[in-house]
Amino acid sequence: MPIVGRIEYNTANQIELRDTQLNFTHVYSGNPVDRGEKERRDDQWIADKSKDSTSKFLPLRDLNVLVTDGGEDGLGWVSATDLERLGIDASPVFLGHLDGTAHFTIDISAQAKAVAELSEGNGFRFVDARSVTEILSGPDSGIVAQARAQINWHNKNGFCAICGGESYIIRGGQVRKCSKCETENYPRTDPVIIVVVSDGD
Repeated sequence: MPIVGRIEYNTANQIELRDTQLNFTHVYSGNPVDRGEKERRDDQWIADKSKDSTSKFLPLRDLNVLVTDGGEDGLGWVSATDLERLGIDASPVFLGHLDGTAHFTIDISAQAKAVAELSEGNGFRFVDARSVTEILSGPDSGIVAQARAQINWHNKNGFCAICGGESYIIRGGQVRKCSKCETENYPRTDPVIIVVVSDGD
């Protein structure tokens, strides 16, 4: 239950700060996936799960997310078998596990064949990740937030900030390591505050 700070003016026109508890979950914060911190440190486990037929993969194209098209909207999960059939040659990023199943996201922006096949009347479509909350449940929107943030971070951090050397993925995509100076780089989370101004009427 988040704490929301509320600023009000009293009758003497002095500012009062009140704390109000609101029973609500932010649409992007309801991610049910266990990040699997222990598992992601095991390179062989990650490699095995990335080829496991029971694992799920969420494709992104230019940071747009794949969703099911028609009927009840949901995330467009595909299998390792689908990735192989589509000829997708990209490194998946481990999101975590849910109900005993490993979940990954994968950037297929450069995979023209896969993008075309998934986009052209095959029960899927790509949707802007920022507007996807209009059609997805809270938990699915939370998964999208994690997937988009991690893919975006990898796309922007292919080189070491210390020496400029090329970096590569370790720990299932939670860390990038420089191939030259071996510096480890981690995703950054920028704090944000959202304020609504109201006159109380």
